[in-house]
Amino acid sequence: MKILLLLFLLFSQLTYCEENYPQAYFSPEDHLDQKLIELIDGEKKSIRAAIYCFTSRDISEALIRAKKRGVQLEVIADPFSFRPRCQIGKISRLGGKVFLFDAKKVEGKKNQDVIMHHKFCLFGENQEGKSLVWTGSFNFTLSAAHYNRENAIILADPSIYERYSQEFERLKKISCKSYKEFLAAQKK
Repeated sequence: MKILLLLFLLFSQLTYCEENYPQAYFSPEDHLDQKLIELIDGEKKSIRAAIYCFTSRDISEALIRAKKRGVQLEVIADPFSFRPRCQIGKISRLGGKVFLFDAKKVEGKKNQDVIMHHKFCLFGENQEGKSLVWTGSFNFTLSAAHYNRENAIILADPSIYERYSQEFERLKKISCKSYKEFLAAQKK
């Protein structure tokens, strides 16, 4: 009986290791944009992204596909990503919740020196039923995907997912404007 229990415990540990998390990737060799798009396309519940620079049309289109199939979508971006015909504007127009970091809301700092430099995505429930965190140096840009030396790691740890969720909600609450509010302020 003890041998069976030992074999069961050993096998369950081997199965755990085969779940393939964490995963580490590097660009340009690992095609980080395509890895991210695979995660977006496989998401069933929600995607929350905090990203410094977002100009990738392919990633934007994957997020829009997710939104159209009922995935809840929220994006926080630094105003650096706000440009004519920007991807975050397209996401907002098609129903995604988009927020822009507002340095003026950050207390105790010289406002012009503060940026939102995060680069992470939270996936609420992937095809395996797991909540995932994608994080690293990878911006959602063509250069990051094909030219720069960037990294990303995918984690399936519930406590890490919760910590990133808290940071996302904190950012939204204390230092962001909705995309529409940001647009209105730019027109003044």
